[in-house]
Amino acid sequence: FLGDSISRFAYISLAYFLHTGEWLHPSISHDDARASPHDGKSYKILTKGDLKHAWNVFQNMTNELIQDEICDCGKFDARYYQDDRNNRVIHFFRSGHHKQAPFKSRINPQEIWGNFTAKRGVPFGLEGKGEPFFLIFDWAEMIRTVIGKMNPIPENLVLSAALWPNRFDELEIRQNITIAAKEIGIKRVLWRTGTTIWQGTRAGIVYKAPGAKLDPIMCDFVGKENCIDLSFMNATDRSFYSSEDHKHFREPVNRLMNEETLAVLGYLPKGYKRLNQSIILHPYDEVEMNKSLESLL
Repeated sequence: FLGDSISRFAYISLAYFLHTGEWLHPSISHDDARASPHDGKSYKILTKGDLKHAWNVFQNMTNELIQDEICDCGKFDARYYQDDRNNRVIHFFRSGHHKQAPFKSRINPQEIWGNFTAKRGVPFGLEGKGEPFFLIFDWAEMIRTVIGKMNPIPENLVLSAALWPNRFDELEIRQNITIAAKEIGIKRVLWRTGTTIWQGTRAGIVYKAPGAKLDPIMCDFVGKENCIDLSFMNATDRSFYSSEDHKHFREPVNRLMNEETLAVLGYLPKGYKRLNQSIILHPYDEVEMNKSLESLL
């Protein structure tokens, strides 16, 4: 994943699934009483949009859940997952072209997989501030000089920008990214469509889709077969949004995003039963949610 904070939460959801064989239960982000054994904090922080005052708690808790990862967090936002079955997932945060949020990590990409077992489970961001090994603003440069140095190189690259200002509408930017990906041997470049936000007004609830203009451009550019279409989320009930910012999501929304992503990639196991996407269009009800989940067993 190369992109926004929505991608970060999708990464956490997917890494947890790969590590445990199960998706995070929706109650983990709806129930204030369900607490982490790490420090007693509510698991609701997993979908808390505003992390300015709880970043260390968040990274500890998510690393505790996933375990098979190196989390270079703190003021950085780079996460690396690898398990004993050689599943590898990476998330590098990038907020459009905003100059305050480049791609950055303190880890040498050439060393990340080689000594992984010795480092897994360590919340790297708490070991000291340190200086970034790389700090890059350009997407194509990031692909060539960082991802291109990994061994093995990821097979797929999922891009997203969400609410952030970006330059993906410029043909040269799009071409540079795909050329760089091809040069280093990435097989597929995919675009994950933007998600909606909601706002309360006197007239009621208004949904906005910031990516509405960009998504057709990007999906046409990468090809329909590489477009992860999340339009099924356009009318997600507000009970599935983070109560702090109305932009980030509670479970099982991240699960649904990942199921769609895995389907587009062709990675869903044979016989796998997907959760009905319409379940997030109605207010969250734990009894009904459990019935839906049990029907998949």
